[in-house]
Amino acid sequence: MTDNAFPVLARPFLDKLLCIHVSGDAPSFPLAHFAEYLCRRTGGRILQKLGAPWIDEAYWDIQIGPHVLVLHYQHYLGVFLCAGSAEAEAEVERLLPLAKEYVASSAASS
Repeated sequence: MTDNAFPVLARPFLDKLLCIHVSGDAPSFPLAHFAEYLCRRTGGRILQKLGAPWIDEAYWDIQIGPHVLVLHYQHYLGVFLCAGSAEAEAEVERLLPLAKEYVASSAASS
């Protein structure tokens, strides 16, 4: 998680919804800890967990305010926090500094 290129805003998937590409190194990324951090810092909550990081893909729906975001783990692509709808894209943009803070603090403690 020390790659200085992350996190960045991107539209990497076919739905073209805005995402934060949080990390390019999914296997070493602490997915559950990041989800808890997001929820704690935003007053959000995890609604549903589908898949699992140890089977290559996971999708966790996280509600932050009125919006549902998707924390998406793909073993070979990385970890993404994506808007669940076009209306949620502003929330994704707002969370970029928080994601950067998390990555920086995680890199510093490594």
